[in-house]
Amino acid sequence: LAVRQKDVLEMTTRLSGGAEFSIDQPLGNTEDGETTFLSTHQDNTNRPDIIVEEKDAQEYLRNRLEEFAVTLNEKEKVILKERLLSEAPKTLQEIADSFGISKERTRQLESRILQRLKDNLSDLDPG
Repeated sequence: LAVRQKDVLEMTTRLSGGAEFSIDQPLGNTEDGETTFLSTHQDNTNRPDIIVEEKDAQEYLRNRLEEFAVTLNEKEKVILKERLLSEAPKTLQEIADSFGISKERTRQLESRILQRLKDNLSDLDPG
């Protein structure tokens, strides 16, 4: 048949259920029953569909924040921008001093903004 002995042994091993297995087969008794060899070795960091999904989610959230900001008065907008959304947030005292109000009043405003923002975004899917 002009087949090498090595090829015959390899095919025999494959057909007898040797070392091969499905990468989609569940691994043992897991809690979710969905853990597979493939799922433990996937790298999702550069998948285009994941990148697009993340960008869409960021854009959606940015739009929602802009819509929310329109409902705020000037003090609240400053607190949102300079304290809650800033990468280098100002202190409560710095914001209080800029408006001539107490640090406690600034904290109260911040707390109210956070609660209103939470209520505004409560319809977002956590998953």
